[in-house]
Amino acid sequence: MPVNFAGTNTDLRISLLQNHAATGNWHAVSGGYYTFAVWGGNWGGATVQLQWSDTSGLLTAFDVQGMTATADAAVAGVPIGTGYARCAIIGGSGVSLNATLSGITN
Repeated sequence: MPVNFAGTNTDLRISLLQNHAATGNWHAVSGGYYTFAVWGGNWGGATVQLQWSDTSGLLTAFDVQGMTATADAAVAGVPIGTGYARCAIIGGSGVSLNATLSGITN
């Protein structure tokens, strides 16, 4: 996973979910603006929430405001600070979802 912590601009794409039915793992992210995309083979009534945590041990997951989806969606220009990101999957039955963050770090 190419993550830039050196402070230079780098294009990147982070796969947060790959055919997941439950909350994904944390992935290191560098501060920058991202496109958040989520899509599924089957939503099954689920809700996806993009979450962020700082670098102090992933003790608290913060919901990224406005980054909740109940159907295929993509949102550009999402500001994410240096830390960790994941997608929480809430509810649903027979869920199979995918999500990515892609963009340019600062």
